Amino acid sequence: MSNVPLKYQIYEQLRTSIIKGEFRPGEMLPSEAELCSKYGVSRTTIIAALQMLQNDSFIYRKQGKGTYVSEPKISRDLSSSKTRFFGMMESEKDIHPATQILQIRTELLDSAIADVLGVEPNEKAVYLKRLRLIDDIPVAITWSYMLWDYGAKLLQIPLPENFSITSYIRSEFLQEPTQGTIRLTVENIFGQDARLLDVEDGFTCCKTVSTSYIGERKFELAYTLMRADKFEFIIKKIDY
Repeated sequence: MSNVPLKYQIYEQLRTSIIKGEFRPGEMLPSEAELCSKYGVSRTTIIAALQMLQNDSFIYRKQGKGTYVSEPKISRDLSSSKTRFFGMMESEKDIHPATQILQIRTELLDSAIADVLGVEPNEKAVYLKRLRLIDDIPVAITWSYMLWDYGAKLLQIPLPENFSITSYIRSEFLQEPTQGTIRLTVENIFGQDARLLDVEDGFTCCKTVSTSYIGERKFELAYTLMRADKFEFIIKKIDY
């Protein structure tokens, strides 16, 4: 007999079945009564196992309808500074990212943003607001402030479909942009931006505030709100 409590054993079996694809995303799990019969345990134990799966985003519940398998989240390693966050998706075969430019204009930097970028207040910059989609599903909104030296040309040329700052920097400056420090918080989204992400007012989003570099120089400050139901974040332990 295992010393592991039954709820954990059932959680692990169901989790493994989901990972292996025995239960597909969007598919309804067996009812609580069916799971009780299958595993020979009480309803309390099944409810506890299902709650753990829901807490770990493997399943979600529809009131009065049942329990369903969640779409897998996109995992991102926040401990890596080698590549820009969304730029990492460009080469991933199983992910089909797209970008829609919502706004682009000249902006005079306020003192807070200027301080982060290491320039004087009221310096000219290029402001860019973009909607991020994966497999045609809106998942994030990014607000970027690019130093004028790097972004001015964007106001003079037609931007291609699925415009990428990463690709632009590579082609125009022949350098690889890198990600600086990422600050991760949680924020609710409302109004027009909530509608852009196709979520309800007050929906919980993961918020990142990040800087990007060309060489040793910061060239962009970006704020991104990401649907919390679509992303998970990993921070790897580094041993010295």
